[in-house]
Amino acid sequence: MKPVLSATLALMMIPGLLQAADTRRMWQISAFTWIKRSPAEKGAGANGHPLQVDPAALAKAMESIHFVSGSAEEPLFERTEAEKLAKAMAEALSLAGPGEDLELLSTSKRGASLLGTSLAVTARVFAVDGKLNLIVHDSRNEFMFQYNLDYMMPRFEYGSRTAAGPVVLKDPGAELRRADWIALPVEALRPAANPQSPIAGPSGEAGTVSGGSAGPVQATGIHAPSAVITTASDYTVQADERCVVFTTIDRTITLPDPGGPNTGRVLTILSPDPTGARPNLLLQCPSGAKLKSALDSFASANDRCFFDSSTAGKWRVGPISCTSDGVFWYCQ
Repeated sequence: MKPVLSATLALMMIPGLLQAADTRRMWQISAFTWIKRSPAEKGAGANGHPLQVDPAALAKAMESIHFVSGSAEEPLFERTEAEKLAKAMAEALSLAGPGEDLELLSTSKRGASLLGTSLAVTARVFAVDGKLNLIVHDSRNEFMFQYNLDYMMPRFEYGSRTAAGPVVLKDPGAELRRADWIALPVEALRPAANPQSPIAGPSGEAGTVSGGSAGPVQATGIHAPSAVITTASDYTVQADERCVVFTTIDRTITLPDPGGPNTGRVLTILSPDPTGARPNLLLQCPSGAKLKSALDSFASANDRCFFDSSTAGKWRVGPISCTSDGVFWYCQ
């Protein structure tokens, strides 16, 4: 099997989602409120999808986004609206592929009276380089008036990487990449159920991990794993390990049996690439044909699978995420 897994895949995936190559593409909250998986814009690079984020943390971040309205600022989303959108968006991000963006439409009165007009927010959402990007096209689209006249479905625009829209966003906790484009740090959106601290020495700086001569493991972008392997030998994943970091290239990794206490377990394998080489990680199971791969859409079981986790010339983390359903490991 060819080493084609992109290094931009997300660090973690929700347990159980890999059990059946979920094809859901739309999360409809109301008639004119939805999150959709759609092909990424033409010419866009690979996104860091699939990605697991915490809906509560995402909702809180969305509440903090404001836009300029005349001489004042208004919240882009109200609290209940943000909570509903975040729940759908978190699931969509966990299923989206590197070649997909999310399209967001949210229509609400946002505190207006019963006779008030529902107004829409439209936006494009995607994760890349450790940031969750949101490009807003409309902060308050008044399409409902025309729709109530002719009942014709409007054509919504969701924001573009290449064409700036009229919206001006404000958020002190986000990077402003363009007036209509903000980027939220993914690390701030990680699930609280997986608290981990950076790989660091007592002073908080990156430290050297014993066990080999590969040099220090940098703290940037990596959270403390269950194991950091610096020797060149092959490795068997231990029972209590949820994340394993390898600092040398080209090895065979043996996964534990997917059944018993490993049912529902999520295992992340990270391979930093300090040399610019193209490391191959060969995954295999000890008990026969127990591994399914995203490379064949999880259609057939294999006892091993190659993954390419490098980007030539750059030091990156190339994550592989494997989930057990008690019978197979599903790796992507």
